[in-house]
Amino acid sequence: MQSLAEELLLANERFYDAFTSLDLKKMQCVWHSTPYVKCLHPGWHIISGFDEVMESWRLIFRNTFSMRFELEEVEAVVLGRVGIVTLREHLLTTNHPTEVPAHVVLAATNIFELSDDGWKMILHQAGPTDDSAHNRTDEDTEDESDLLR
Repeated sequence: MQSLAEELLLANERFYDAFTSLDLKKMQCVWHSTPYVKCLHPGWHIISGFDEVMESWRLIFRNTFSMRFELEEVEAVVLGRVGIVTLREHLLTTNHPTEVPAHVVLAATNIFELSDDGWKMILHQAGPTDDSAHNRTDEDTEDESDLLR
């Protein structure tokens, strides 16, 4: 039997699977369908409510050709019925098949609530790190294009 922390990390993996696959149905399954969920995408305002959060994902998925993550420094903490996962996202993304991939490093916090259906996300927040050397859109990312396949 898995510990709550292990289950929390699996829920976090399902979130990034939905994100990478650009699959709104998978993303809907990851989130708690309550009005108090929140999401803060880099450069966006705070989005509140399940329908509004799902609309933000729909817009992102519609305008993205490919997205791949490498996660590092993943740490999970369980506090009763709340689970917090912090990590760094190394993101490679393109909006068009012929576009050179953009490589961005973000710090992320994902908060989950333990429901009858397991861990469900109630907050995702990601923003740029202070390590701007990792954030680039240039020819150096061509070697990383393998991740986009």
